Amino acid sequence: MVGASRHTYNLVGYYEDDRFNARLAYNFRSHFYSGLDRTTAFNQADTASLAASVGVKINEQFSISLDAMNLNNAKLKYYAQNEDQPRSIYQNGRQFYLSLRAKL
Repeated sequence: MVGASRHTYNLVGYYEDDRFNARLAYNFRSHFYSGLDRTTAFNQADTASLAASVGVKINEQFSISLDAMNLNNAKLKYYAQNEDQPRSIYQNGRQFYLSLRAKL
């Protein structure tokens, strides 16, 4: 089936209290059939990613958070019939988001 991995795993740790929260998540996805490129089937190799977030409630009106995605800087690798025939490799880099929330 297109886009369906045989194995997927998610491991998440989370902590929260009245003022602070933190989350760490690891995701794994095994290789899968991705589609056809002209007449050749292509697949995506196994991939794993690590994400984290932390947040602090400053007071009743304001909170701040930092979210980070792809901390392990994983590569997305596509290949033809086997992994010795690479089609493309993408490395999208780490992503960071800083948020300030205000309640009116």
